[in-house]
Amino acid sequence: MPKHEIALELPQQFFLASKDMVIAVRSDGELLGRVKISKGSIDWMPAGNSRYSHRMSWEKFRDMMEATKARA
Repeated sequence: MPKHEIALELPQQFFLASKDMVIAVRSDGELLGRVKISKGSIDWMPAGNSRYSHRMSWEKFRDMMEATKARA
């Protein structure tokens, strides 16, 4: 099983105001991508030269996670 590492870049405030929180996700030392958390959405930014992120509203994220739990 791969070893996963999570690194957080947190703003100085506890509550997200105008700054986003970025979480780097690594598997066996290799960057898989970054999760960006903001007040309006959650984004997945794949590693590499991808210029695009995958944005999802919090409501859509909730629905996706709720649908996933039935299969877990």
